[in-house]
Amino acid sequence: MRKKMTILLGALLAFVLIVPSTSFAAESTKTLTGGQIIEGRTLLPLRSLFESLGAEVKWNAKTSTVTAEKGNTKIELTINSKTVKVNGTKKTIDVPAKLINSSTMVPVRFISETLGAKVEWNKENSYALINYQGQKIKVLVQAASQQKQSELQTIKSHALKGTTPQSTNIKVGDTVQKVVNTYGKTSGDGMREYYTLEYKDFTAYYMGLEDGEGTYSTYDSKTTIYNLTAQLSKAYSFEQIKAVFGSNFERGYDTIPGKIFITYDLGSYKIYFEAVQEVDSDAGYSMPLPQFSFKTYSVVNF
Repeated sequence: MRKKMTILLGALLAFVLIVPSTSFAAESTKTLTGGQIIEGRTLLPLRSLFESLGAEVKWNAKTSTVTAEKGNTKIELTINSKTVKVNGTKKTIDVPAKLINSSTMVPVRFISETLGAKVEWNKENSYALINYQGQKIKVLVQAASQQKQSELQTIKSHALKGTTPQSTNIKVGDTVQKVVNTYGKTSGDGMREYYTLEYKDFTAYYMGLEDGEGTYSTYDSKTTIYNLTAQLSKAYSFEQIKAVFGSNFERGYDTIPGKIFITYDLGSYKIYFEAVQEVDSDAGYSMPLPQFSFKTYSVVNF
């Protein structure tokens, strides 16, 4: 018996010495939330994505440009522009970076693959899986209904403070000079004393001063912004807006663009939603509101 045990132990020892050892480490998976499907592409808040991939991020508010660097790779994206730069070379992407709910959203696949990662889409469970340097990063995607609701809720919370998610550094009532100092000088347009500063993601309105030449584009240190106008990420129905802002609204019609609008009084400020469809004045007052969709909105203080 002892002889058999000796032979068995010897065989086991020989097997251990001959077969190379293998270590099994649990593969970590990091989960990121807040992903959204925009025009068929997955977008994610830029900081959570870039930081998970180990990239350094910089934001330029004046040009609405995001710059990310990792090793020898430099990526430059501009909000709402399909043209991006990778190490100075221009490339075109399907869906641009967007400002949604005060967060800068960037395309997951393009960013990840540019930095050397591989991306898979799990259709059954609606998430993107990024494989990067031995790490798995799962990007969870919100349902479309959640995206719509959260955007309108965010619009409302900003409007109560006199601002928009696209212009978080300023609010209605701030001076024109503060807007220019924050976002830079830009071209504008106007009719009589109503003048604008037009930026990529929003437009600021002010009552200009007569410049002696029949135009009103000038302003002084006391001239203030009375209107901030921006675009929703997509058109919303009247019912969707009413679900967030309530049933206490006023309906109006603007003859110049030929569009109806609905107005909510939020206390110190008001918010206007302008319809996408152009109609004549009769239809503007008679057509049921559920037949309209809304994409442009304005926060005002009068």
